[in-house]
Amino acid sequence: MVYDDKDVRSVLASDGRLVESWWPAGTAALVGPSSLNVLPQPRQAQVKAPFLRALGERAIAARARAVARAMDAVLAAWADAQAAAAPGAGGGGPGPAAAAVLGGVAASKQALPLCDLLASATFNAALFGAAASDDASEASAAAAPPSAAAAAAPQLPAPEAAAFLSECLERGRLAADLAGGFLPPMIDLPFTAYSRALRARRALLSKYASELAAARARRSGGGGGGGAGAGGAADALVRAAEGAGVSDGELLDGLVACLFGNVGAGPTFVKLFQHLEPTGSDGGGGGGGWWAALRDEQRRVVAARGAALGAAALEGMPVTEAVAREALRITPVVPAIFRLATQDFELRGRRIPKGWRVWCHTGSGVLKYNADEFDPSRWLRGDAAAADSPAPDGGGGGGGCPMAAAAAAAAGDEGAGSPFGQGARACVGRPLMLLQLKLLLALLARRYTWRFEGGSAGPAEPWVVVPAPRPEMGLAGFVLERAAEADAIPIDLSGGDEDVGL
Repeated sequence: MVYDDKDVRSVLASDGRLVESWWPAGTAALVGPSSLNVLPQPRQAQVKAPFLRALGERAIAARARAVARAMDAVLAAWADAQAAAAPGAGGGGPGPAAAAVLGGVAASKQALPLCDLLASATFNAALFGAAASDDASEASAAAAPPSAAAAAAPQLPAPEAAAFLSECLERGRLAADLAGGFLPPMIDLPFTAYSRALRARRALLSKYASELAAARARRSGGGGGGGAGAGGAADALVRAAEGAGVSDGELLDGLVACLFGNVGAGPTFVKLFQHLEPTGSDGGGGGGGWWAALRDEQRRVVAARGAALGAAALEGMPVTEAVAREALRITPVVPAIFRLATQDFELRGRRIPKGWRVWCHTGSGVLKYNADEFDPSRWLRGDAAAADSPAPDGGGGGGGCPMAAAAAAAAGDEGAGSPFGQGARACVGRPLMLLQLKLLLALLARRYTWRFEGGSAGPAEPWVVVPAPRPEMGLAGFVLERAAEADAIPIDLSGGDEDVGL
């Protein structure tokens, strides 16, 4: 097993030269024999190319508003569902129908189910389109009062939100069943988790085949479900695959592999709720001052750019990006990556014989989920040009550019980790994951708050690592609430895809 960050990067960067991807036969069958995880080089690089174009930074940034609407629909419905039993409770948002969809799962008062649903909803919105058409969202926004109260106004029509959330819950359950099959015994009998995982894979493949067919129909001008929710990254994937010699089987297995990677986003989101619990009457002060810093940054962004939350606004949020990168550092989406040595090589003076299996751990916090050092300031160091981005409580060095600090941390030995891997098999989901984290932080800071009810461990709840990193009780006692009108920061989620020039 390889834990040191530099050693992990060295091994992963040697894919195709010293090592190759290795998956046990049972798990390879779940992600698919033609998936990006399993395909050998150079075929893997050829199949990966359309995914890189469809899920690249520019393509994913263009979907920011649709992803934000999907995320806000989940958060609003969850808050409404948890508030439904309170005397005099009510509010806008997706409405009673959407809240009713989440009633049972929200009643658990655990943060993990919410975060798993957020991962599912944003993945589907980015790849296959959000529930509401852009016209519907714009009409909803136009009906909202042009005041700060618009921060609490619905942006996703209730019927579409309810249908979207129902579908995301179903796909989330299928994703969980798929992930549940990655542990032994991998025996295909009707009562085993592995058999359930294989059934989930078949159901997902059927859904994804329909999505690709609809994307092709839109491509040819034949409709194919081109109304509400059309125009996700799947459309770009279909365009990029044309003439590239990539089969439908490879595209479908690639989508399943992307979904499998996205399943790990839920625990990473949980770390935000764990470390940023708001305190104080104004909703600020949590997380060692980082919650207040996030809200201050959102106020500055709104003052400078307006209330719209999209790719352009995200470019001006260094504190938000620093917090997102710190969450990834301590809880990487995929904690371990497996390789097989294809020839003898040395690592730190030790000989790794050909045929040995090499397990690479991708985050410096992978062995200390219960002893996190949550310090986003490590991503804000070293750039005087952005020194006006405050680090709370002194924060270890003031402001800075997260991208520059990320490069410096990755090149050095600062425990930056490799949450997206390295080399030829680096994760294609990197732009989407960073977008998800930044949008979640911005939405929470502008219009939500949360608390942990008495009697629960709250942020101190211990984590377990097997079968996957997660809080032991799902981060119990969690209650999400809409921010009071006086504390809400204006937000506008209307509009279609952005023309992003990156």
